[in-house]
Amino acid sequence: MIVPELHIQEFEELDSTQAELHRRLELQDLPHGTTIVASRQTGGRGRLGRQWLDTGKTAMWSTFVAPGLSADQIHLVSLAAGLALEQVLADHLQIHLKWPNDILDSRLKKLAGILCEGIWQGDQPAGVIVGTGVNIRWPAEGPPAEIAESATCLADHVANPDLPASTLIHDWWIQLNHELALIRGGNMEDFVQRYNRALHPTARICSVQGVETPKFTGYIEGINHLGQLKLRQQDGRVVLIGAGELILQDQPIVSGDKQ
Repeated sequence: MIVPELHIQEFEELDSTQAELHRRLELQDLPHGTTIVASRQTGGRGRLGRQWLDTGKTAMWSTFVAPGLSADQIHLVSLAAGLALEQVLADHLQIHLKWPNDILDSRLKKLAGILCEGIWQGDQPAGVIVGTGVNIRWPAEGPPAEIAESATCLADHVANPDLPASTLIHDWWIQLNHELALIRGGNMEDFVQRYNRALHPTARICSVQGVETPKFTGYIEGINHLGQLKLRQQDGRVVLIGAGELILQDQPIVSGDKQ
């Protein structure tokens, strides 16, 4: 597989790496693989409109991906980006994927997150902007209070967490292109199997609030070949969810709840 070239530009501070790519897109100066890296973001965004918190040292980058996927496949870039990051970070510590693309440690605390934005020309996809953030280490005073119980960083797990951002990005880019090649080639069985193996332990009650669906509670069965999350409710029925927010609950499983 020939991996397309990366075009990396690094900044000490930006409002948002995602916003910088949008500005370049307006100028039509955005070749495939353009990547913006920032040591600090002042106006970053997370999924579902959340504010990006400055959490100390973080590897933050946004990459323009023109994957050549169909309109029916373009949403799979989000899953592919998460799986690619999980595959790279799994070389350093025990981690899991949280659907669609958060990276969790073995305690199910968030280590990294991804925000994907599709770029369209009419009803045809022109590409995706993939924004990525990996927590490296907390500031001296510790993590922000609002995420202290739900987030983690590499320094919590490995002796030398200060991976060069460029190395992390290049490794992720190679793996992402591998995942996209599988999707383009229609090899969804391999992609789905590896994605589902990377998912967090499924023996746990979860709730999913879909973007345009009611809130469902049950057990994750993995994703299907369309990238939809399969959630088995306690009455045995399986619902398919294409987009939404997954909440891991602390409720223990009662013996016999899950077959």
